[in-house]
Amino acid sequence: GGVVVLNARTGEKYVEISKPAFDPNKKNYKELKKREDAPLLNRATKGLYYPGSTWKTVCSIILSKRQDKAFVCTGNYHIGNNIYRCLYKHGKVNLSSAYSQSCNLYFLERCLSEVSNEEFIRTSQLLMSKKLPDRLSSKDYAFAILGHGPVSVSPLEESLLAASIVNEGRMPTPVSVKSEKTGSREVLSKEVA
Repeated sequence: GGVVVLNARTGEKYVEISKPAFDPNKKNYKELKKREDAPLLNRATKGLYYPGSTWKTVCSIILSKRQDKAFVCTGNYHIGNNIYRCLYKHGKVNLSSAYSQSCNLYFLERCLSEVSNEEFIRTSQLLMSKKLPDRLSSKDYAFAILGHGPVSVSPLEESLLAASIVNEGRMPTPVSVKSEKTGSREVLSKEVA
C-alpha cells in the first residue's frame, strides 16, 4: 500500500510511503524487478485502489449545486437483481447528514436519478488520472458512485481530492522538496468546496 500526507495549500509532501519497500543501497534491481510483490512500484503515487466512500465526494460536489432533498434510508436498496446495503438504517437524511454518515443508499438514489453518467464521469476525471470509459453500465455506475468498480485512485490523488476541498476548490501541485515551485489549479468553485 501507500500513504501520502501533504500540505493542502502548497502541495508540499510531508510523507510519502510505499510498501513493500526495498533498500536502495543494495542495488539488486534485477532481482527486485522479478519479485511478485513489485517493490519498485511506488504505490503512493502509482498504486491504484478503490477509494470507497471517500468517492461520494464526487456526487456531493454535483448535488451541492442542486436543491437538497431528504431521503429515508431503510438499509437496503434494490437495483435490478442487485441489493446495496448500508451498515445500518440511517433513517431520514439530507446531503450533509448522508455524507457525514456515509449513507450508500442516499447517494445511489440521488445520483442515479439526478446525475447523468456523463456529468459524473466529467467530475470524476477532474480528480483522478485513470481514464474512465465514456459511458458506464448501470451496474458500473452504481459501483462507481460508491467508489468501487471502474474507479481507482492513488493515495496521492486521494490526498489531492481532500486538499482541493480544504483549499476552496484549488488543487495544489504536489512537490517533494520545499525548493520546488508550488502552485495550484482550480477544480471546484469556492462555493462547492
